[in-house]
Amino acid sequence: MGENGEPVGVTALNWNICGEFAACPKVTDPVGKVAQVRTLAQSRGAEVVLLQEICEWQANRLLLDLRSGDSSWNLAFAPLRQIDTAGGYPGRRVRGCDLTRYAAKNGKPALTTTGHAYGQAVLVKGRLDQNTSYELAAPTVDQWTFAPQLLCGRLVEKNVRACTTHYTPSGSDEGHLRKDQAARTAEIVRSFGTDRVLVSGDLNTVASLPELNPLYAAMRECAQPADGSHTGPPTAFWTGGSGRIDFIFARSQESNDAALVTGCETPPAGSPLLQTSDHLPTIGTFAL
Repeated sequence: MGENGEPVGVTALNWNICGEFAACPKVTDPVGKVAQVRTLAQSRGAEVVLLQEICEWQANRLLLDLRSGDSSWNLAFAPLRQIDTAGGYPGRRVRGCDLTRYAAKNGKPALTTTGHAYGQAVLVKGRLDQNTSYELAAPTVDQWTFAPQLLCGRLVEKNVRACTTHYTPSGSDEGHLRKDQAARTAEIVRSFGTDRVLVSGDLNTVASLPELNPLYAAMRECAQPADGSHTGPPTAFWTGGSGRIDFIFARSQESNDAALVTGCETPPAGSPLLQTSDHLPTIGTFAL
């Protein structure tokens, strides 16, 4: 547990919001996506919000929206390094974060918010420090992906390191990258020693595959049953309704005991949240 042997409660929201709306399979209002994240975070009492596939302007707008209800919120954003620069899928994603293009295409009034970078974000309800982005193993050649990284920041009041990542997609991993990415993530987590740690993300592989074994060896996953198995509700629906590839892992004082997890919620497949993204959010509650 934490200092003085007392566990610290924390609620975290993880979501791949498919924010690059020009290329996302769920083409929806990008401003509406921000409002939905805010509403979900507030309704579930989240103190940590961990997001992938988010435009920088969306992260900044979400921060302002959250601060309108509680001024203590803070943000760390990390743009992803694009591997392919030849106008492939990543190029469309970067352009998808361009609000001017969105406004012109959809007949919407121009939005003044800048920040067209594409990346991932950590938001916490409290002071945020030790913001660091760690690069993970990346493809040497790829037609559409970005170099993955683990973005971490520390919620000072609870001494919780909150991290998020987005692993290489299936078919683009040269047969080993996701296992290497998981092993490197676990190595980084262990380097935090006895700190409380949350790691979330779209890991692009289902829980039962061996790529994630390094993470399960180091941490406890919020939808992981007490018996240690890796079952849980699906979170990604772009394949038609199956697959849990979005996760929140926890660790405290080098422990991955089942007692760290006090709850894990994933909305059902029929949830209206699927109108926003091709992934469902996961909300985990922890005693770290």
